[in-house]
Amino acid sequence: NVVLSTLMGGVSGSANADAAMQSKVLVPEMTRRGYDVGFSAALTASSSIISVIIPPGIGLILYGFMGNVSIGALFLAGIVPGI
Repeated sequence: NVVLSTLMGGVSGSANADAAMQSKVLVPEMTRRGYDVGFSAALTASSSIISVIIPPGIGLILYGFMGNVSIGALFLAGIVPGI
């Protein structure tokens, strides 16, 4: 779940899209394999927020555009905390 959130963060950059996709795909599979539904949902919700940090985060692009900050520099700054 956490690894998929990290990979999807590099593709979509949206925590909502990441959580929605994983809740439909991974939560049922995790519960089928014996994990509690609450644990599966909490893990999905908490791991999906990493996609905001990993470039190309939607927030990074908006902040760079509105604040006249280099988007490339913001992407580079987001790689280490995301990993």
